[in-house]
Amino acid sequence: MQSRKPDAPGESGADLNGLEQFVRDGDRNTPPHFAGRRPEIEEVEGLLASVRKGKAGLTRVITAAPGAGKTALLAELARRWKESGKARPVLLESTAFSDPAQVVRRIFLAVDMPAARRFGTVETETDGQRAEGGVSAGLLAKASRHSQRTTQRANLPATFFDAFQELDDRATPVALLVDEAQLWGTNQEDGGRWISSLLVEAHMNLRRLPLLIVAAGLGDAPESLAQRGATKLATGAATVLGPLSNAEMREVCKAFLDRYGVVGDVAQRAEWTEAIIAGTDGWPRHVTNALRGAAQAISLGEGHLARSSLTTAKQTAREFRRFYCRAETEPFQGMPELLAAVFRAMPASTGATQAALRRAINESYRELPELADQMERSNVFSTLLHQGLVQDFGNNRYDCPIPSLRNHVEAFCAADGHPVGAALGAAGH
Repeated sequence: MQSRKPDAPGESGADLNGLEQFVRDGDRNTPPHFAGRRPEIEEVEGLLASVRKGKAGLTRVITAAPGAGKTALLAELARRWKESGKARPVLLESTAFSDPAQVVRRIFLAVDMPAARRFGTVETETDGQRAEGGVSAGLLAKASRHSQRTTQRANLPATFFDAFQELDDRATPVALLVDEAQLWGTNQEDGGRWISSLLVEAHMNLRRLPLLIVAAGLGDAPESLAQRGATKLATGAATVLGPLSNAEMREVCKAFLDRYGVVGDVAQRAEWTEAIIAGTDGWPRHVTNALRGAAQAISLGEGHLARSSLTTAKQTAREFRRFYCRAETEPFQGMPELLAAVFRAMPASTGATQAALRRAINESYRELPELADQMERSNVFSTLLHQGLVQDFGNNRYDCPIPSLRNHVEAFCAADGHPVGAALGAAGH
């Protein structure tokens, strides 16, 4: 699609350049595209209110399959708290986990602590740049040097937590929003070990700081956190992100149509909205992709909701969904018999226990030794979680979170002669 000049609307007055940008980026994280997740937001807001009332650091883990909107939710929380002043959010994505100086700088910049300015303004050894906003470069350098010598909690740089403890306004908590939590501390090089220790120290919060931690990750995030010392996070009840409701999806569609000034009467907007949400299963990634298909068709229609363009939008959305499903099953492309065994053990809507799924995996590897050439048996369960084929819904119930993804898996297995409804031995093995 050929891009138009920025800020050059079509004859309809619609933001055609913005629509084309949305097709390229699919950015639902930026308001006003975010909608829904009210129960999850209210739950975390309740924890923040408790911290504001003086309860020492609280934590919450949010888990979901890829495309459920974990990153979007963290970004929305950060935006709300920054605008309202209820908290000083620090958003940490996985790329920050290996850089101690970056994490310390982000926290200090968010908190703007006078105590941090008492440690000098020498240049850091990590980036050779003077720290921004009055944050102590000397302290960052000291923390970075210390991080390379120890991973013990008791030996963490005391100067950092001493400064952290001297918050100038203890009524305004700090909120650490950690994305891709399953990767928290997995990088065991010097920087990764220090970040892991730093966050575990913050999580334990022995100094009773006004601190809230919200960690979002894939289905094995709680187990991964437990292995790395954040037992409080790991044992607490995780919040599982499921599909959006029809009302929430309609809210997203309205925000989308309004944002780009799309032209159409009430009946046309309703028709397009129902077409956009059809077949998405309420899955945010599917909704975003359906909106991308709509954006492309509307842009070609010069910003109007034409029925002829709607057919194109539907076709594009279906292609996006197929691409998503193929990407999630890619690691198992040569292993249809294994996927068939897993999904037979996990009936739709009923699900299965983790033990039942692991038993299906182990039996498949015993009957089909050649599977070991495709994937290490020990990696299968985590890969199923990371690809969103299986999700932990709590109370030891695991299921495929997206009906369209389950349908794709069943069709993939059947096409290769391994129907999910058949026994493994009946498939010719």
